[in-house]
Amino acid sequence: MKKIKILASLFLCIILCACMCTTVLAAPTPNVKISNASAMAGQEVTIGVSITGNPGIMAMTFSITYDKSQFEFIDFTKGFVSTPVYKNHSDKGYVAFSISETSDKTTSGNIISIKFKIKDNAKPGKYTIALGNPNYEKYGANIDNCFSNSKQDLIVPKITTGSITVESECDRIGHNFGGWTVTDKPSCTKEGLKTRTCARCGSIEEVTLPVYHDVENEWTVDKAATPQENGIMSKHCKFCDERFDEIIFTYEEIGGNDTENSEPGSSSSSNNNSSITNNSSTNDNSSVDENSSTNVNTSTDEDSQSSDSQTEHTDSETDSSANDGLQSSPNASSDNTNSDSANNSSNKKPTINNTVGSKNPISSVEGLKDYQDKFVDKEDEEPVEGESVIKPKPQEDSVDSNDNSSKEELKSSTFFTSTSGIILLILCIVLSLGILAFGAVLIIKNNKKSQE
Repeated sequence: MKKIKILASLFLCIILCACMCTTVLAAPTPNVKISNASAMAGQEVTIGVSITGNPGIMAMTFSITYDKSQFEFIDFTKGFVSTPVYKNHSDKGYVAFSISETSDKTTSGNIISIKFKIKDNAKPGKYTIALGNPNYEKYGANIDNCFSNSKQDLIVPKITTGSITVESECDRIGHNFGGWTVTDKPSCTKEGLKTRTCARCGSIEEVTLPVYHDVENEWTVDKAATPQENGIMSKHCKFCDERFDEIIFTYEEIGGNDTENSEPGSSSSSNNNSSITNNSSTNDNSSVDENSSTNVNTSTDEDSQSSDSQTEHTDSETDSSANDGLQSSPNASSDNTNSDSANNSSNKKPTINNTVGSKNPISSVEGLKDYQDKFVDKEDEEPVEGESVIKPKPQEDSVDSNDNSSKEELKSSTFFTSTSGIILLILCIVLSLGILAFGAVLIIKNNKKSQE
């Protein structure tokens, strides 16, 4: 029973040590932040310098940098710290502060507040207020030795810069911009620029114009079509070799394989047939008249018989000549001509100059199949009513989670590499080993007593 109690105690001690190590490694990195402010020229603004996640700091020395041409340092008020010692380098654009405490202060909040005046001739805009080394000329923004605790361990916080925005009248009531003016025309190789100016404050707004190609309206033959290979046409830029809207056309599309299908003499032969038919009918009629005239003195029966036979013969010839005339009538031939012309017009080939480098108007090109497929049928289609449009999900959540995890890793690694973090970790390990050794000694003594 005693062994179980001892082992349980050792287990609990190990758990406590592990929790202490986890707490040490997860200690946050302090963050020193400079606030933002805005005002008009001639007014005063106050910038605050605060700290969060304070691990315990005894000494602070830093400088606040500002644009000396736009701002003037006036005064400061302290926060939770003791009264700082400061020196304003107005000719260099920064004011240095030094704060010393009697012990580590773990308070989070406002360290100091600094008052600036915006000069009367300050230009509207946003100006950065930053934190740097007290000897800014030599070390700049390097603050590795600016914060320390009572053990003289250096603490390197994360710095968030602030800003002062010099407002104009237009920032509050809105600008009164004029029209756009192209100050730099775009070309085939460089971007352009257009600007507009506020009539009240003179602020200039600029917009970049993209690279621009002046494309011809005609289509240029880049490759001539042959019976073996297709041709290529495109639109060219007037000032460079850039090509746009390439289309392909075949040799057959431009009438390259057209042959004469009409048979000469077919119409003349039909005309000859009709004339022959008319001549034959005329001769037959004349022969009938001669026979009737020579046989005037024949008997009445014979006359009636011959007259009947002649009448039948004449009627049959008239019917046949009428049929021939119907087939070769002018109206029928005109109908055939109209149908042929309609077929020819429907099968009309685009008139394309197939020479390389030649220009073809759009009226000649728009009949090509590739042109129809690319520029007529391929229009932007509206989504059909009732169809659901699937949109990609935003990736902001995943990005934020990755950023948070990376920040936590950065905090842990920063503290782990610090002197205090290493010391605490070693103490936790030594304490754990001591507890294990003490437990082992108790178990050995207990075993000896039980044997005795």
